[in-house]
Amino acid sequence: MSSSAFAADGPADRPFLESLSLPHQLADPGLLEQVLRETLAVSDPEVPLSLGEWEALRRVAEQQTGVALSLDPVVIQVVTAILVTRFRNVECPAELWQVLARQIAETLWEDPISQARLHALWARLIEAVR
Repeated sequence: MSSSAFAADGPADRPFLESLSLPHQLADPGLLEQVLRETLAVSDPEVPLSLGEWEALRRVAEQQTGVALSLDPVVIQVVTAILVTRFRNVECPAELWQVLARQIAETLWEDPISQARLHALWARLIEAVR
């Protein structure tokens, strides 16, 4: 993935970030970059998942049994599950989490390497819930 996907202050990200009314906890571009990086790490088979993350992702797979991997709803729900699990201590309106989850999911989906990792993760999850 190109570094531009992670550059919270990159020109492509500025309009998106500036358009949000971010609570103080999320106003830091460094935190947004961390959210993106940690969400991407979940799709990396070399990065172990916590039990809570695995269970959250299994719930998504159970809800979407028989659904092929797609940006909407699957990848967005996977990203949402990770955000809720990893950043549960950050107070943020549900609507903002939804916007962030969609933006992160789109970023991951548009990158061929990330998309391949997401397919592999989804296959593992579907197998786990069978």
